[in-house]
Amino acid sequence: MGIDLLWIVLEAEEEFNIRLDHDDVPLFVSDLLEPAIAAIRQQHPERLLTDDDIWRQLRRMISEQLGVPLEQVTKTANFVTDLGCV
Repeated sequence: MGIDLLWIVLEAEEEFNIRLDHDDVPLFVSDLLEPAIAAIRQQHPERLLTDDDIWRQLRRMISEQLGVPLEQVTKTANFVTDLGCV
């Protein structure tokens, strides 16, 4: 896992107060979104976040972390080829 991607995973863990599996390297944004949603549902069932709420927060975080326009962060975006992760 590259350093940019590691920081994104760590920031997602902090943002949502969850623990993700660091052995599964996300290639696409959806590869991070889906485990984040599952972890929030499992680790914090009392939280009333919708999947769309989680997506908006994660999308904003990725955009800010990588310095890319928000519109460029889609669920199908590849972290390396589309978003420039190293």
